[in-house]
Amino acid sequence: MDSKNSDFDKEALLTEYKLAQEMHTYYEKVLWQLGSILLGAGIAGFFYSIRLELSAEQFFVITIGLSGLIIGFMLSFERHRNLAYFYIYCCREIEEKLGLKIKQHTLKYAIDKGKDECDLDKDKEEHKVGHDKFTKPRFTGKDINKYFIPIPILVMYWGYFIFTYLK
Repeated sequence: MDSKNSDFDKEALLTEYKLAQEMHTYYEKVLWQLGSILLGAGIAGFFYSIRLELSAEQFFVITIGLSGLIIGFMLSFERHRNLAYFYIYCCREIEEKLGLKIKQHTLKYAIDKGKDECDLDKDKEEHKVGHDKFTKPRFTGKDINKYFIPIPILVMYWGYFIFTYLK
């Protein structure tokens, strides 16, 4: 009976591992799809509104709306990124439970933390999920995309409005 339960647990964990990996990939894709849609729509809307030669009041309303679109992207970026990291955490835990030789998520955790190797037992307190804390990796390229793409777009919106309509 123990052998059957052990096989079932291993099979269930492998299935969960596969699903967690797929969900991580899904949230990473959604993150970039959302960015390409919202940022692209924001820039296209901005240039289309310039072409219409609107009054200051009309352009102000459009600038506020487009700014809301970009800020919405920044907020959703954080949510989707946290979900992606949660699923990496699940994969890391399953790798540890099953003693898998493939440690791609464990090694990714080490790299994100700026370490040469990862000792999950030592770092266990640092990456708990649920009502305990779950730490994200250090500042990465995705953080650059979160701030350094939308912020220049916002500066472009408001800069154009200020220098064109508030002379």
